[in-house]
Amino acid sequence: MKILHINGTSEGGTFNVIYDLHKALLKKKIKSNIYLPEKMNIKNSYYPKSFFFSKIINLLKKIIRKILLRTNSSITLSFFKSFEIKKIIKKIKPDIIHLHWIGNEFISLDEIVNMKLPLVWTMHDLWLVHSYFHYEEKAKKNFFSKIMINHLSKKKNFLIKKKITIIPTSTWSYKKLDKKFQSIDNKYKKIPCGIDFTKWFPMNKQIAKKTLGLKNKPIVLFIAYGVNNSRKGFDYLNKSLKFIKHDYELLIVGDQKPLHINDKKYKFIFAPKNIKIRRLIYNSADLLVAPSIQEAFGLVCLEAAACNTPSVIFNDNGLEDIIKHKINGYVAKKKNVKDLGRGINWILSSMKMKPKRFNVCRSKVVKKYNIKNLANDYILVYKKLLNKNINYQKK
Repeated sequence: MKILHINGTSEGGTFNVIYDLHKALLKKKIKSNIYLPEKMNIKNSYYPKSFFFSKIINLLKKIIRKILLRTNSSITLSFFKSFEIKKIIKKIKPDIIHLHWIGNEFISLDEIVNMKLPLVWTMHDLWLVHSYFHYEEKAKKNFFSKIMINHLSKKKNFLIKKKITIIPTSTWSYKKLDKKFQSIDNKYKKIPCGIDFTKWFPMNKQIAKKTLGLKNKPIVLFIAYGVNNSRKGFDYLNKSLKFIKHDYELLIVGDQKPLHINDKKYKFIFAPKNIKIRRLIYNSADLLVAPSIQEAFGLVCLEAAACNTPSVIFNDNGLEDIIKHKINGYVAKKKNVKDLGRGINWILSSMKMKPKRFNVCRSKVVKKYNIKNLANDYILVYKKLLNKNINYQKK
């Protein structure tokens, strides 16, 4: 059985999940291949040669986004053809195409619809549900936006009728998908994102803090690509700081410093790609605050939990699958700043009274979200699509 994964980014959380899945499948003797925007030192990986065309396409998208659609939000039109995907498919001859995040105009929806092979599509956001936005957002109403919304809606409705299995990664995203397409022919199968737990594990917090140059006091962590993206909810954390009754140091990790912040003594670390540094960051923190108002899954909470670090989150998003209220974190009411502060206080107070209280965080997630186990779930999906009895190694 030969699989071709397609993903529109070569970095970040989604890429990390796909890379770990790719390696897990290879270990189980599945012929996994991966197609990415950039050349990577990865076994069975491919990349487009036409860098010039990709730059032109992204320039055109920026013009359309700013002038015609009048939005500053991240969008994917999936309108421009990749020019190379047919060559890659012809070369690899896969049995199944496994789509992941196809943003950055990496491939067109037309190309996907016209693929003759069975499809698996893992939803790393809600783009399949929300026109050209990756999450729920109101589009500016004009002639061009109506054309694009209508075009994408027709293509997505046609796509859902093909030989395809769509994989929502959380209960929240499953419900959003089900509401949109009404469970056509049982085409959905919920499989969460997974991690390699040999990379994420608990370490001595004092050593981690000292290594990163942090103060020897409780560390409140906020980590996100898109610190100033309103969806990530930093503003809610910022407003909740006045309710924190404990001494603490705020650690912010991301692609840019926050534009507005009440705590002027925070420490900022530019988001590292190095896993060892990221593991140190999670282990240095006494708690992670992930106040996203929309999130299909929430990999940061899973990585933190693997390091025995609890999280404070809002309800009504994909994070609720990982974080259970007052067990491995605190689930605050959505957009409720006081409740968010209450959650931070509860965790810090709990740790003060019982330092090992949250040593259960890892044990609550290690089995359910182990990428090795989830690779087995994907193999079953592949087998069902192909109607073949394929033998594979479970270890």
